[in-house]
Amino acid sequence: MLSYLKRLFIRNAASPTLIALCSCAIFAFAWVFPPDLYSVYLGEVDWVFLNPLTLLYFGLCVGGFFCGVYFSRYIKGASFNSEPPQISSGSPFSYLTLPLIALTILCGIYLILLGVRVDFVALLASQQGSSLKMADENGTGLANRWQMVHVFLTAALGWAQYRALQLKLSNAKRTIFWIIFSIGWLVDAATSVALVDRTQLMPLMASTVLIAIFFGTRGRKVRFLRVAAFASLSMLAIVGTFLLLSFLRGSLLMGSLMRSLLGYTIVSYNRIAALLMGAMHYGYEGKGVYLMPLLSGSEGINKIIPFKDMFGWPTARELWHTEFASVAQSGLNASYIWSSIFGYLYSDIGWFTPFYMFFYGLFCCYFWIKFKNGKALGLVVYPWVAFGIMFWVGGNLLPYDRLLNYVEMGLLLTWYDSSWIRVRGDAQSIVIPETRPAFADVSLPASSY
Repeated sequence: MLSYLKRLFIRNAASPTLIALCSCAIFAFAWVFPPDLYSVYLGEVDWVFLNPLTLLYFGLCVGGFFCGVYFSRYIKGASFNSEPPQISSGSPFSYLTLPLIALTILCGIYLILLGVRVDFVALLASQQGSSLKMADENGTGLANRWQMVHVFLTAALGWAQYRALQLKLSNAKRTIFWIIFSIGWLVDAATSVALVDRTQLMPLMASTVLIAIFFGTRGRKVRFLRVAAFASLSMLAIVGTFLLLSFLRGSLLMGSLMRSLLGYTIVSYNRIAALLMGAMHYGYEGKGVYLMPLLSGSEGINKIIPFKDMFGWPTARELWHTEFASVAQSGLNASYIWSSIFGYLYSDIGWFTPFYMFFYGLFCCYFWIKFKNGKALGLVVYPWVAFGIMFWVGGNLLPYDRLLNYVEMGLLLTWYDSSWIRVRGDAQSIVIPETRPAFADVSLPASSY
């Protein structure tokens, strides 16, 4: 039984199921956190402590998600033992590096233009990252023209990492490829830091980690403790990156580290409890603005169909400002406004949220299946999906307008793959030993589990 559970954990280490369970652990911690200690750190009433209504609502929402995950088994291509197919290319090195080099150069130009227009180094050093973010959105005129390049580079890095672990490169070319990959990764990360954009840097890290874990758990002999340790350290690194960017934005003081850790985690579920108890209300509740943020946030979509005008939705920044007022009016600490994905959805559709989460689970697993089967669309979109699940504590991040950018890049890479690679039959692939992550023992089995 223990052996089966270990294997089950290992085979699902990068899946929506396990990622969702990790996100649920934050709620469990919030539900039992001592209320007196909570009030001392946050200066507000602890509504969530052992609150049965909050537990019921959260349980129904998560149950809806897992029902969607369960029914995803009927999606075409779904299989417990799905492995990425074996592929070949006439020139694997050129195939991998051409998109990476082109997008790294373009993103590098974006970073240089940012430096020319705004002294982001000085702003970051003085913890005025929020001013930098405002300057880029309102003053530099670069965001709309170059943001897509930044997202495309993030997508291409995940695609290239996955494909490199499928293809067999010679020693010299493999080394050169990983150097190019590292340079692109650093340019992407530097651009995210310059923009103080947590929703760009953290998906980049999540993508790199997820793909490493996925390939590290495809062999027959995989050490459970090493996989668990690698995953744990990776989660700590992602959390640390989030806190670092909060510090650069000036919203995190080192002297109040514990308060900030609580404020960006369990406080979200206290906001849910306040919403359920009627102690807090959002200014645009019931308007549908939190259901599909891409419909209100995408300028391209609104040029075709003016959803914002039709439904009276505010801009993203206007909506953000109203949330501070809503939290303050409820007597809670207005420094922390998140109410998690479940709180935002409750403000729009109330107790119908579990039904929304059912389709959310199906959507996530659709791209997880594509990811496991080595489809370019899945390689690009699934890391964003996984990050959306990790970020349940923050909000409904998955259907943001950035999702459209990832889908666009996934379709472009699908066309690119069709011109460069050939799938070698239906045989399941074996991960190349030289490219497997160091935490996994390598074994070349005759068949998978």
